[in-house]
Amino acid sequence: MREDIFIRLFLDSPFPKAIVNEQGIVTETNQSFKNVLPSFQLQSNFWEQLLPAIETIDHPISELSWDLKAQDVQFTACINCPNDGTQKFLQCFTRKYPNLGFLVLHINDITTTETLKQETDNHLQRLNSLLDTASLYILRIDTNGILLYANASFIQRFDAKLPVERLHFGNFIFEKEDHQVISDILDTTVQHRTPLMLRLNNPSSEQPVYTEWEVKHIQQANNIEIQLIGRDVSETAYVKAMLVDTRLQLSSILDNLNQGLYVWTVDKNFQLRFFNKNLYNDTLAAFGTTLEEGTDMTSITNMPAALQQFYTESYQEVATTLTTVSKQLNFGEFLYVTQFAPILVHQQLKGIAAIAINITEQYQKQLHLEKTQEALLEAQMLGKVGSWEFNFVTTELIWSKGMYVIHELDNNQLITPELRQSFIHPDDIALFNEQFSYYLSIRKDFEYEHRIVTASQNVKWLQSIIRFKFENGKPLKCYGLIRDITEEKTKELHILSYVKRLREYSFSISHELRRPLTNALGLIDVHNNYSASDTDKLWALEQIKTSLAEIDSITKKITDQLSPNEK
Repeated sequence: MREDIFIRLFLDSPFPKAIVNEQGIVTETNQSFKNVLPSFQLQSNFWEQLLPAIETIDHPISELSWDLKAQDVQFTACINCPNDGTQKFLQCFTRKYPNLGFLVLHINDITTTETLKQETDNHLQRLNSLLDTASLYILRIDTNGILLYANASFIQRFDAKLPVERLHFGNFIFEKEDHQVISDILDTTVQHRTPLMLRLNNPSSEQPVYTEWEVKHIQQANNIEIQLIGRDVSETAYVKAMLVDTRLQLSSILDNLNQGLYVWTVDKNFQLRFFNKNLYNDTLAAFGTTLEEGTDMTSITNMPAALQQFYTESYQEVATTLTTVSKQLNFGEFLYVTQFAPILVHQQLKGIAAIAINITEQYQKQLHLEKTQEALLEAQMLGKVGSWEFNFVTTELIWSKGMYVIHELDNNQLITPELRQSFIHPDDIALFNEQFSYYLSIRKDFEYEHRIVTASQNVKWLQSIIRFKFENGKPLKCYGLIRDITEEKTKELHILSYVKRLREYSFSISHELRRPLTNALGLIDVHNNYSASDTDKLWALEQIKTSLAEIDSITKKITDQLSPNEK
């Protein structure tokens, strides 16, 4: 009974606890224990369940024992939780009760504490790393400029011989102009609110070391010392110098590139920061306004209100959406394409880059070209003409619009050599391919007539002119011009058919005409014979009339049998 009460007291504890017998089998756990290790199974060996999940442990495994006669054990373990894939840090210790035949395992979940500790250690490591690479210099000088103290970074960087020799800080200055800065530093009546830039002698190079210093005056017992904390900003200074040089070169290139090209940048307040010469000159010429760095680009003097509104709205749109904005601008007789792009640093707007290009001349040429193409297309439509081009290397086939019209095909249809072949009439395709291969082999242009079956299943006749282009002895391209000759071919075939029919009909009708004509000629001889009686002559005359009437009947028959279109 006492044992049960004792166990209940432990299990009612708000802290994670487990009852373990001398064989290491967990017999009881409280709810807090289950919350910490929800996958733990009762009536199983604690160590065998815990060991596979342990990642690190601060106590040798060999020293851990469940022997009730041994001393109590305390250890910390990091375990991987299979349920959610997280890690937990557990502080465990045992309390043995040999008289009762079991021990109590106490567990504290110190995950939050250990995680915070690890994060703190990581932050300290990163901070130490930054301090090691920051090239920080710490100096103390008196009001005469004599160095009283220099840290190891400064001594190593500038070969300072302290404290063997007392050096003047001015001995390290690279440019004479910077000596005025030394005078300002030594003036203890001046409060330096911003860092001071100094160029120091570089022992390993002719290039100076650019440094930036914070100045602080420290009151000692009998005098004032000056504390200087500086850092090496050479890399930043060199980059700035390169940017300035690059900016000048870029401006020169942009000015010489195109007279109608304008490039400028503004900061997030829309104040001008960079502009090329074209923008400066043309703004001065057009509006009498002189641009300079810092000009408010939303209120340029003398600029027309509509133009000013266009630019202001463009700036504001970019600043609001943080996306590139492209627009066309009509200004007087000129046409421009403009683009405004955000300048972002860590997703924060720092400025806007803008470009405007005068495309008036190109636009006019484009209009002229479109009109020319339209006229050419109309001519092709009237002449029922189309053209095509085939690249032997890329197998690309290009059709003019006239080709689509002739083949009764949608303009959006992608044309391939296989599709082109499919339009050729089945009875003509073999001869067409034979002609094409033959003239290609002898490198000679050729003309050819053949039929096609259009997309609407209409049969058309085409007259094709094909020309080849060779490069280094190999076929490069092939150009073709086709003309729809269906109407002419239809008339030609109709005439040939009519002539054939007429010949056949005239041959058969000639036999019908020959008999009455022969009779009439013979009767005329009888009529003209002086020895014939009047009765015979009258009879002959009547027979002649009959033959002529028969000839007239045959003539009418021929006329009636000819259709109106065949006359």
